[in-house]
Amino acid sequence: MRLGQRIGGWVDSLVGVFSPSRAEARQESRARAAMYQRYAAAKVDEYGPAGLGALDRNPNHLIGDRAAVLRARTRKLVRDFSLFARAVNAVVALTVGPGFSFQYKLRDQDGAPARALNAQVEEAWAEWSEECDLAGEITFPEFEALARRQQVEVGEALAVMPLDNAAAGIPLRLQMFEPDFLSGWGARPAGEVDIIQGLEVDRRTGKVLAGWFENPLRPLESKRIERADMVHYFQRLRPGQLRGVTPLAPAVLAAMDLGEYVGAEIEGAMLAARVFAVAESANPAQYAQARANSTISDSEGKVKTKVRDIGRHITEIIKPGEKFTLTSPNRPGAQFEPTANFFTRLIAVAADLSFELVSGNYNGLSFSNQKGVRADLIMLALPAQQTMIRRWHMPIFRRWLDVAHLCGRLHLPNYWQLRRMYWRQVRWGLPRIASTDILRETKALMDQIKAGLISPQEILASMGLDPEDTLKGIAEFQDLAADLNVTLDWAKASTGLKQNPASLGAPDSEA
Repeated sequence: MRLGQRIGGWVDSLVGVFSPSRAEARQESRARAAMYQRYAAAKVDEYGPAGLGALDRNPNHLIGDRAAVLRARTRKLVRDFSLFARAVNAVVALTVGPGFSFQYKLRDQDGAPARALNAQVEEAWAEWSEECDLAGEITFPEFEALARRQQVEVGEALAVMPLDNAAAGIPLRLQMFEPDFLSGWGARPAGEVDIIQGLEVDRRTGKVLAGWFENPLRPLESKRIERADMVHYFQRLRPGQLRGVTPLAPAVLAAMDLGEYVGAEIEGAMLAARVFAVAESANPAQYAQARANSTISDSEGKVKTKVRDIGRHITEIIKPGEKFTLTSPNRPGAQFEPTANFFTRLIAVAADLSFELVSGNYNGLSFSNQKGVRADLIMLALPAQQTMIRRWHMPIFRRWLDVAHLCGRLHLPNYWQLRRMYWRQVRWGLPRIASTDILRETKALMDQIKAGLISPQEILASMGLDPEDTLKGIAEFQDLAADLNVTLDWAKASTGLKQNPASLGAPDSEA
């Protein structure tokens, strides 16, 4: 092998004398071939990891070569493997939940909230959210959950934003596609562009100009969609990356191994539950001859050997000179559950989740552990939520606001001159994770308000609530209580920590 590499190097050097560019291409191809040979072990020899990380590829080549296979595998695992399905469901529930709340916070020239205009925008968005699907099937919160599910399961979510002139209200609509529709087959680009995995990319800047959509049922029939008319949401892990990869990719092999391991253990337990016996005959030769002569023919004329079956209700099966010895196969050992839990942790880590969320096993989880787990989940969910806002919500909102102003549904003064300013006034309320100690958190927030470190508006916004709607609701409730002669004395409500379950004697080892 080393001699072949030397000869190849000599040939590359000779070619480089006449054509340096051709020699460079030959060297790159040789490096890729070497990488494929070492990909599984990532080492030069069996004794040392000298080759670890020595070779790599462009992220788009690396993703594009096996993206379809990886998507198919993760989809199958989500369909057939309960832990993968649980991981995807948990990620969607954690980061999206019932959906992101929409608030518009425009202020007038004097700095006061433009309440009338804000209410107009929020009402228009709420109305459009109910009818945004081109097929008329799902609402915008359901689109959010579906987009996040696609991003976790196959690495990316893809949608186009067509105009439906026959629709009532704001004519903008959404239509989601599987990432498999994004393909370069049959593309006919013009100009200095490259088609990389279905995306039309400017060679000079690397900017995505359009996407080429191909119907998998009708190959080579591609349609070009401008980048401004599509939404492509994925997590970028490397510079220049154009397509997404599922975060569950590192756990695919572990999940497949766990599936085989669990299947083998279950099969062992089923076999152990049956009756096995070893037959001993005084005349083995006669027994073998009798068995060889005991044959039947099926409908196709194929010869089959009869095999004696020991049923559960058979009592007389021993022939003269023959005896049976019952055997006891081993059932799954004590290492089954620890091993299965280890593989489950690998899946949970890949999905940025806790072991308890993926496994559904909360045994031994203490009150203090719950608080630590919740803090970790919030820390891991926040970047994913912000990425979704930037790459999913904001492109849709910007196009929606343009169309809403053009069709006359919204009247925004000097919109085209102040377009980006209007875009920045939206606030997306993040779904909250349930608290494990709401009393302590409430007291901490009240102390921060008293110290002037945070405003009630910020707290309500973090809970996905609109401050103005909250205060109006409180006022309406107080008016209703007064009409019914009910005295409200909320000021006497105590936030003392002695009401906390942990302070009332609840053992810390219990959930």
